Amino acid sequence: MGGAARLLRVLALAAGIVSGFSSGAEPTPELKTMASTLRLLADWVTWPPDRANAPLVIGVFGTCPLGPWLREVCVSKVIQGRRVEVVTYRNLYGLDRCDLLFICEGDADRIPEVLKQLRGRPVLTVGDTAGMGEAGVMVNLVPERGKLTLEVNLAAVRRGGLVLSSKVLKLAKIIESS
Repeated sequence: MGGAARLLRVLALAAGIVSGFSSGAEPTPELKTMASTLRLLADWVTWPPDRANAPLVIGVFGTCPLGPWLREVCVSKVIQGRRVEVVTYRNLYGLDRCDLLFICEGDADRIPEVLKQLRGRPVLTVGDTAGMGEAGVMVNLVPERGKLTLEVNLAAVRRGGLVLSSKVLKLAKIIESS
């Protein structure tokens, strides 16, 4: 199966994730699907060459049950030749160590301070709540009419010095915001 088709299949399976986050439910298979989606996204980013020998750090900012599932999906994995680490953050300290940062729905109100902390740094920010793309998050996975919509804020991606694969961009709704 091609890369774009695989991502599309994973996104289709993840369509019920946001309700799992907002209800405070125990981890579900949908969360594992979200974790797989994040792992795929990490593989389809061109990271700066100065990070090539460092672990690829995937962070979870805030309170949501994704962390354990993300660790399960990424344990013993290598993405683009880099060993994967998963770190949970409850505050802004150390966010710049991440390569990819997932911002939990319950912490969406903290987006401005998170983005200010990461301004100009090559950290792929990912959310799962309507409006996060317009707020400056680079990739947003939003349920829309029973499907998961992939939104990409290209201006934010460029400001971070990252490049997303055409496989991701083909499937995405491009968000136009500064």
